[in-house]
Amino acid sequence: MKIRIRELFKTIQGEGIFQGIPSVILRLTGCNLNCEWCDTKKLLSDNKDIEYTDEMLLNILEDYGCSHVIITGGEPTIHSNLNELIWILKNKGYYVTVETNATNIMDLDCDLVSMSPKLSNSEKGILNEEKNISGYNTKHINFNAIKHYIRNNNYQIKFVCRALQQDIDEVKDVLMQIGEYDPTRVMIMPLANSREQLYLVQKAIIGFCIDNNLRYANRLQLQVWNNEEEIY
Repeated sequence: MKIRIRELFKTIQGEGIFQGIPSVILRLTGCNLNCEWCDTKKLLSDNKDIEYTDEMLLNILEDYGCSHVIITGGEPTIHSNLNELIWILKNKGYYVTVETNATNIMDLDCDLVSMSPKLSNSEKGILNEEKNISGYNTKHINFNAIKHYIRNNNYQIKFVCRALQQDIDEVKDVLMQIGEYDPTRVMIMPLANSREQLYLVQKAIIGFCIDNNLRYANRLQLQVWNNEEEIY
């Protein structure tokens, strides 16, 4: 197969249940949402993606020498050949995570589906208008898709939150509508695009997590590399 990839590099997983594991980031282009705080929007708009054959891709991964591959974006599920890519990687023994906004239902054959449903804080103009939250979630959060991945896949759910009770209340409302889920696989991550922003909000968000019995998830890549290229 041939696939266009925007970024391909070895790092550590900075978020979620596999934080700290050496991993390869495989970033696909394109997304079906347009989040206000997206940290890859500029990166994905410069048309610098490269076309790889499966042989080229596997040779690079072999040189990297680690077993975890994270397929991210953008939004991977908008690519019709995603499962073909997953199969190629798993056939070589890689542990494959797919990071998705969980708006599309897709029968994914990966090892972990990492869902990041987008709260109302992701859209400019309605961040503090609570009357619009219900309408936003109807448009941007696909409860059927989330339930599909919970039923059929190993999963985690990450919510990006500001240091505001409004965001935590929204997470609780979303979880109530999801229904059955493993609370140890639900994580709250700070809304931050730099080390400085992370340090400003993480204490308050940890406090919200303690008060509401929610799991906090750090953003290790921001602590280590700030918002710069992940080199060492």
